[in-house]
Amino acid sequence: GLLVAIYDIYGNTEMIMFERLNPAALVGAINELKPDCISVVPSLLTTLMKKIQAGINDQPMKKLLVNSLLGFCGFMRENFGLNLGRKLLKFLNKKAFGGNLIEFRIGGSPCDEATMRFFLNMGIDVNLAYGLTELGAPLAATGRGYYPGGTGKVLRHRDDLDIRIVNPDERGRGEVEVL
Repeated sequence: GLLVAIYDIYGNTEMIMFERLNPAALVGAINELKPDCISVVPSLLTTLMKKIQAGINDQPMKKLLVNSLLGFCGFMRENFGLNLGRKLLKFLNKKAFGGNLIEFRIGGSPCDEATMRFFLNMGIDVNLAYGLTELGAPLAATGRGYYPGGTGKVLRHRDDLDIRIVNPDERGRGEVEVL
């Protein structure tokens, strides 16, 4: 997380780090701060999704509306590249995150596909980064608008590094190797 923060500082952004915060207190703090980007581990992202879902599940009509909008917005974004969730589900973003959130940056472990789809459909990008701990900086990332099942990209790096996929499967996915 600290290395992601260094990139944020370099980009002249304000950064706030939380430690030992329970999920309920974190949601309150996020709503008050109204961030545009949050760097988290995947398990926390899943917890945030579950808290949002719990807030809509107690009202059947609201649940039907939100789930219908999520499905429609996801279909339009994944198939046509239109991020309608950012506008049509802004009320959900506002209630959960203060209304300004456009991106989650995550690393540390794989993210659950359902969690990624939920936030992507909501209009919030989920950017997975690889190589944070072992190498000191992300070398590969999915980028904005990535849906599970697609492919990511290799980030710009020094010319003397060779980054390749070892033993790719039929979709081109495999282990990232850096030489």
